[in-house]
Amino acid sequence: MGPRKKKTYEYVIDMIKEMLIQNQLVEGQKLPNQVEFARQLEVSRLSLREALKSLESMGVVEQKPKTGTIIISADPSKWNEPAIPPLLSDSEATYELIEARRIIEVVMATQAAENITDDQLETLEKIITKMMIARNADDHKEYSKVDLDFHIVIANAANNRYLLNMYMATISLMEELIQEINEYIPQIKDDSIKTHKKIFEALRKRDKKEVGKWMDIHISRVAQYYEEYISNQPTNLGIR
Repeated sequence: MGPRKKKTYEYVIDMIKEMLIQNQLVEGQKLPNQVEFARQLEVSRLSLREALKSLESMGVVEQKPKTGTIIISADPSKWNEPAIPPLLSDSEATYELIEARRIIEVVMATQAAENITDDQLETLEKIITKMMIARNADDHKEYSKVDLDFHIVIANAANNRYLLNMYMATISLMEELIQEINEYIPQIKDDSIKTHKKIFEALRKRDKKEVGKWMDIHISRVAQYYEEYISNQPTNLGIR
C-alpha cells in the first residue's frame, strides 16, 4: 500500500506554513478575506476554510467574527500537531456522508408521513415561502438556513429520537458544504424548491411511498450538484 495522497487543504496548510517561515506572513498580521486569499493561492474557498480550521486548532491562527483571521504564532515549534483532518476535504468521504444522509432522510420522511401534525405541515408550507423569498433575494445563507429548517421539521415529525440524533450528527457535518454549493451553483435553488414542494405535498397526503421517492430524488440531486461543484474547483494542487 503506497503513501496516502495529500488532500488539498493539507497542501494549503503547507503553503501557509512556508509563507510564515519565509516571513511573507508575520505574527499579528491579518490574512486577506477568504475569497481573495483563496484566489491568491489558487484553491477553492472550501479547501482554504478547512485549512484555516486546522491551523486554528494548531494554534497558528485565530478566526474572529467580524474581524477576520489573525496569525497568532509564526513559530513552528509552538504549533500543536497533528490537527484533526476535516472530513469534507475528502470527496470520497463526502459522497459517503451524502449517501448516509439520503438513507436516514428517506426513512425519516416515510415515518413522518404517518406522524406529521397539521401544525408541522403549516410550518413546512411557511418555510417553503421563506425559501422562495431567500431565492429571489439571492441570499445564500438565509436559503441554506431555511432549507435546513424544513428537514429538521420532518426529522422531528418522524417521532424517533435516535433517527433525529443520527440526522443532526450527519447534517452538522454538511452545513458549510450546503451553503457553499447554494452560493456556487445558484440554479440549485430552483430545483431544490421544486423537490421540497413535492415532498410537502406527499406529506400532506400522508403518502409514504411518494414522500420516500421525492426525498430520495432530492438527496440524490444534492450528490449530483456536489459532483458539479468539485469538478469546477481548482485542481492545480493535484487533489479534487
